[in-house]
Amino acid sequence: MSKHYKKFKPGKENFDFYLNPDETDILNRYKERVQEGFYPKRGDQLKLSISRKAISDFKKLGTSAGVLADLMLFYVECGVEFTNDFGDINESFYISIETTFAKTLKSISKEDLLPKFGERAGGATNYGSCLDILVTSLA
Repeated sequence: MSKHYKKFKPGKENFDFYLNPDETDILNRYKERVQEGFYPKRGDQLKLSISRKAISDFKKLGTSAGVLADLMLFYVECGVEFTNDFGDINESFYISIETTFAKTLKSISKEDLLPKFGERAGGATNYGSCLDILVTSLA
């Protein structure tokens, strides 16, 4: 078992989180992974697949809905920042950001987390009219 623990990182993270469920620590590590997709340490190529995989892997850990919403909203915020830094990006980029934002808002609403995330979600609307519409639909 220790061989598998050392060899398979996702399994190691799941096991570590199960033994010591520190959501703040794991959230910060996954935020770094999400940001790495937008602003890679090596090279300058946008790799949204890294960021989306980080969110997918994070969901598998079974964290609370609020912590997951935090990570997903962070993904949207990184998308807004990236657009502000580099200008107009391709359509698939915007679709990815908008889809994640819609899922995040749905989760925030369903889990009654609007008091906690409402201001951050509203701040993401400087991204464009589609995000404005999504936020307005929650009101």
